[in-house]
Amino acid sequence: MKSLRSYTLMFLLLIASSVLQWPSLFAEEKPLRTIEDRAVDVEHIKLDLTVAIEKETISGTATINFQPFRELEQLTLDAVALEVTAVRLTSAKENEPQELRFDRTAETLTVYFNKPLPRRTDFQLAIDYSVHKPKVGLYFTAKTEAASPSLVWTQGEPETNRYWFPCFDHPHERQSSELIVTTKAGLTVLSNGQLISKTDLPETEQVKHHWKQDASHVSYLVTLVVGTFELVEEDWNGKPVQFYIPPKRAEDVARTFGNTSEMLTFFSERFGIEYPWEKYAQVVLYNFTSGGMENTSATSLHDGTLFDERASLDTTSDWLIAHELAHQWWGDLVTCKDWSHIWLNEGFASYCEILWDEHQSGADERDYHLFQDSNRARSGAALSKPLVDRRYEHPTEMFDVRAYPKGAWVLHMLRRHVGDEDFFRCVNRYGIEYSFNTAETDDLRKVFERLLGLSLERFFYDWTERPGHPELKVKTSYNNSKKQVRIEIEQTQKWDPFQFPLKIEVWGKDDEKAVLEEFITDKEGIYFLDLPTTPRLVRIDPEFSLLSKIEEDKSRVLWMNQLEYAPTINERIRAADHLAKAASAENLKLLQKALEDDSFYGVQIEIAQAIGKAQTPQARDILIKALEHPHPKTRRAVVNALKKFEKDSVVADALEKKLEAGDKSYYVVAATISALSTVRQNAPLYKTIELLDRDSHRDVIRCAVLESLGYCHDPRALDLLLQWTSPDRYHACRRAAMNGIVQYIEENNLPLGQQKQIVTRLTEYLNSPSPLTRRSSTASLGKIGEGAGSALSKLRDMAENDPDGWSRLSATNAVKQIEDADASRSEIKSLRDDIEKLRKQQEELGKRFDEFDQP
Repeated sequence: MKSLRSYTLMFLLLIASSVLQWPSLFAEEKPLRTIEDRAVDVEHIKLDLTVAIEKETISGTATINFQPFRELEQLTLDAVALEVTAVRLTSAKENEPQELRFDRTAETLTVYFNKPLPRRTDFQLAIDYSVHKPKVGLYFTAKTEAASPSLVWTQGEPETNRYWFPCFDHPHERQSSELIVTTKAGLTVLSNGQLISKTDLPETEQVKHHWKQDASHVSYLVTLVVGTFELVEEDWNGKPVQFYIPPKRAEDVARTFGNTSEMLTFFSERFGIEYPWEKYAQVVLYNFTSGGMENTSATSLHDGTLFDERASLDTTSDWLIAHELAHQWWGDLVTCKDWSHIWLNEGFASYCEILWDEHQSGADERDYHLFQDSNRARSGAALSKPLVDRRYEHPTEMFDVRAYPKGAWVLHMLRRHVGDEDFFRCVNRYGIEYSFNTAETDDLRKVFERLLGLSLERFFYDWTERPGHPELKVKTSYNNSKKQVRIEIEQTQKWDPFQFPLKIEVWGKDDEKAVLEEFITDKEGIYFLDLPTTPRLVRIDPEFSLLSKIEEDKSRVLWMNQLEYAPTINERIRAADHLAKAASAENLKLLQKALEDDSFYGVQIEIAQAIGKAQTPQARDILIKALEHPHPKTRRAVVNALKKFEKDSVVADALEKKLEAGDKSYYVVAATISALSTVRQNAPLYKTIELLDRDSHRDVIRCAVLESLGYCHDPRALDLLLQWTSPDRYHACRRAAMNGIVQYIEENNLPLGQQKQIVTRLTEYLNSPSPLTRRSSTASLGKIGEGAGSALSKLRDMAENDPDGWSRLSATNAVKQIEDADASRSEIKSLRDDIEKLRKQQEELGKRFDEFDQP
């Protein structure tokens, strides 16, 4: 009888589990995106604007020169919330402008021509308009955050310049541009191209600035910046290289931007295409919503780009500067035709970071960058979506790990596949053929195929049209009697095998070496190499040419040798990770020696992290000893590794001493504060608050303190955190305070009723004009989960309608987190109810069976 009851319960639970999974089978597919038709060819756009900073308004005239592709009766432009007052048309044959009828919707402006326009004829459309405080695209910062300076700046990518001027706001339309900007005297104005003139208007105490770019670019690259800056200028090959810096920060220019001119030379020579624009300016902006934006000839950068002397110990902005500069070729000169191909912009720029590292610092720095990108490229959306993806709700969704690190890796593998000389020859041809034009992935492939006579269809299929990556299991053994190495290779990922070249080197005694170079096409393969002596080193993909997950089965001696002798940092890191998994005393001693002796800081960082995963007393002691490691980045990694030793008093004491002694690095101090709070898990309020007075690069110390307050059990910590979320605080500190609040709720098991005040405050911030604030508050509400249920309505509205794409994505994630938390709680309750019901039914069945058994 007991067996029958058990089977009944199991059967019902299996049915319930299956039903819970049904919704995933019917998930709604995202819309298919393809390039839209072009009704006209836009040749030039001129914006003659007055910028009234105090009124947060711009007004003036947008003049668009165009030719129709076909006979045209009306024309629709992208124009969101623009107050249009008049539209006029001028043709080459008629001197007098014609007044036109027009209609506006929430997102477009449609103009109606008095008679059909003939094809391939020049026309000029003038649109008088104004806009007050656009929701995105153009930002007036003075009233956005109380602590920010009075600035105006734009951020057009992917499709938000339509919020401040009428245009065709899509990447497949290019035109030259011109901005004539009138604003109050004493302010700097920056835009694309050359400054043609600067005219004083003493009667209105204003100045008119005239900027013009003669070469074409896409609408999202048009930029406008107005504010107070110090200008530092250099010359490169007769072109101005400019740095627009916040007041009193000029001394940081050389330290931060000192390599810009060398980068211009390096990229010009590497691509075989000289920097193509009239100037190169970089402007540093407070509260900028992205890390950087490659506006043509005038890059915008966030305020943390600048760093002082102390920060320079373990901080550089070279990667960001190289990335945005590379976009001047890949993204601006040649632009992806559609957002499905955004990797042609971002993958190229990301790979140029690696090229710069290789040029400036050598192979180790290059390979460590590739190692970090490999981890990111094998995560997130890259596991389930292809690089070229035509299905998305909004273009913002395409700016993920596929476009950046995976895109960079695709180019790196292509380079290794065809060789350096041919790779850069093809890149040069691609850049020349599509200069001042748009391109898609097939265009790049066809250039390589045409020049090299190769078929790269399978390469581009594997790496751009399907998700995932090869997952390799490699087993190596040696037959001493046959003097032969046996290598078994298996692709363990689901679905079809990837096809790729793979190199394996097996080193024996002295200079003995056996090399396998095989083009892998199948899921499984066995290979044999002759080698006179026992292998002492097995090197899988020694040139780091394949984006893959590699699992090796080989002897411990070979792993030990790899940690100590392998020539490349990637091999040594993989050995460290493998040896740390066993966490034996012998392995930890080997790792300690490597942590002390390895010549490259990146390997030291990964070893420290690997040791931390062991979480044994021996591992703890090794890390504590390494707290004074000479390299600041390694010290930071050691501190972060000690985070894993929660409630360990020995670690807490060591970190306390480290904090009291201080460190030359801002980032090591910040990491120590963070680690100490995690290990101690009940930070004394008074000690933590004292650290809030410390200034640092990007406020990393203050941010660490605020997040650490989340581990306090004193209610005053929550009050302080709520204060630091207010708009008069630096945006990074506001985000850290919100993170601290989430941690406080979890750490103190705050009842749902007591979370109400917090959720109300964070929900208010969803209305902030600052995208940074909206993104931070949505992320925090999502982490709060069930307690943030009252914010769901607002979050759902944001997920559908917020004009900032990244805020919309953040809201979407928050809604899912809250709904999942609520569903999980409901499912647990429902499951408990069902189990209780089944238990009662079983009891009833048992009674009936007992009655049936009685004589």
